[in-house]
Order: sequence, then structure tokens, then C-alpha cells
Amino acid sequence: MLYFNQPDYNGHRYGASSQKVYEAVIEVDRIIGMIISGLKYANKLNKINLLVVSDHGMTNLTMPSIDLLDYISKNDTLAIESWGVIAGVEPKPAKLAKVFNQLQRASAHLKIYLKEDIPERYHYKHHKLIKSIVVVADEGYIVVVGKKKIKQIADHGYDNELRSMRPIFFARGPDFKQSYKAEIFPLIDIYPLMCHLMGLKEAPNNGTLRTVRSMLRSDSSSSSTAFSSISTLLWIIKVVTLQKAIRQFIS
Repeated sequence: MLYFNQPDYNGHRYGASSQKVYEAVIEVDRIIGMIISGLKYANKLNKINLLVVSDHGMTNLTMPSIDLLDYISKNDTLAIESWGVIAGVEPKPAKLAKVFNQLQRASAHLKIYLKEDIPERYHYKHHKLIKSIVVVADEGYIVVVGKKKIKQIADHGYDNELRSMRPIFFARGPDFKQSYKAEIFPLIDIYPLMCHLMGLKEAPNNGTLRTVRSMLRSDSSSSSTAFSSISTLLWIIKVVTLQKAIRQFIS
């Protein structure tokens, strides 16, 4: 398994569609090309399932950022934490309704949830450490606590249903159909796919092989088949990348 921090780094620093991102994509492509050339030289390219994936997309930020302290008082809270796209607010028990109402009126570009009302698809509300109020920024907006200078030009972590947040997925190898275009599937389904290809038993997880099975050949190995019996290695190249930049590069 190989990991590259580009073009993620350049995306944050210079913008999601910047020339620097394009240059980073070209460099990552060059490295992947070297790996493929090495596999060809070793006569293993057609014996290996090769996956190129990313863990998110990216979008440019809208300035200025939204400062929660412009709308609520620290004196009414026990804790306020911000991770850019998401913030957690823990009001003093007697101030919950007041703080919640103030945040609801703060900005049209923020979604304000009581912990129990957080959408189930976020898988976020059942842990004891989640604050009583959760603030979620709209695409391109950033939440801060206090007057902080935001250095990055672009970010991720927004609603994963947004097109700009979609990651990439490319695969080739003996277990995959050729020239097949898969439907969109949740990123977590890559884990059961990896286990299937390597003949490993899955640990408990929220993914499913059902959404990705259509991309596999009918004679593909299964999790009940020993890994050694198919003489296939699994290489995962985790390229933290931007879908838009990849499209620009391969178009």
C-alpha cells in the first residue's frame, strides 16, 4: 500500500483547480507509471489487482470565514470546538435553548443541529463526546472560533453527497472487468472489496460488497478462496486527489 500526500497539499494551499494541483497530479501519475513499468518488467502486471483511490474531493473556500463568537457568547458555553467545516458547541445546561436559537439565526450558510437531530447518514450522533449542538458549514464555507486567519484556499470534509467531495476509484487486474464504468458507491465499500480480492475475512464494518460486485469478473476470487490459490497480490495506491483535477488531466 502506497500513500501520497499530493495533490491534497497543493489543493489546500493553492486551490482545488490551480496549476499547482495540475502539476502534482502529473507527478503522481509519473510515479504510478513507474510502478506499472516495474510490474511489467517483473511479468506481474496481469497477475495483480491494482487500485487507485482517493479519500475525498476538494472545493475552494468562500471568504471570509464564519466566526461563531459573532453570534454567541463564550460565557454561555462550556466548550466550543471547530474543525473548519464542522463545529461542536457545548452550552451551559441552562443556556442550551438560547445558544441554539442564536446559532440558528447566525448565517444562512450554516446548518445547526441538536445532537439528537443530526442526520443518521452522518453516523455522528451516538458517541458520548459529540457536543450538544453541531454546526455544519455549507460547501465552501469555514467555521472558526475567534478571529483566525485561514491560510488554506480549499478544503474538504463537507457533505459527502456533494459532487465536489466525491473521490476517485480506478481498478485493473485479473479480477476486474475491462472497460467497465461502475455506478457511484460509498467509499467504505472498498474495504470488503479488498478483503474479497485477498481472500480475507472481514472485520466488522459498515461496508458491503454488494455495491461493487458488478465490476468484478464472474470468476473473481471470493473471501472463501485462499489468497495463494489465485496468485494475486493487491496493491492499493491511495492517492489523496481531486476529482476535478484528475478529469482535467485525463481529458
